[in-house]
Amino acid sequence: MSAKPQSAFFIFLGDFSRLHRTEYNSYPVFTAVASDAWRKLDDNTKKNYEKLSRLQLQEYKIRQNVLIY
Repeated sequence: MSAKPQSAFFIFLGDFSRLHRTEYNSYPVFTAVASDAWRKLDDNTKKNYEKLSRLQLQEYKIRQNVLIY
């Protein structure tokens, strides 16, 4: 079975983690900082993550043999 698509925030979180994870000693602190960074993202950057999320969803539906309209 194929992996389910990620939300825009979780795609961002993956990128943020690769850049900043070692800066924080605990996961709750890391996620709080990442959430704050997500809220402060400019609209164009956030739209890019949303587009990636939609593309993942389309690919997922294709893999699941679901017709996309």
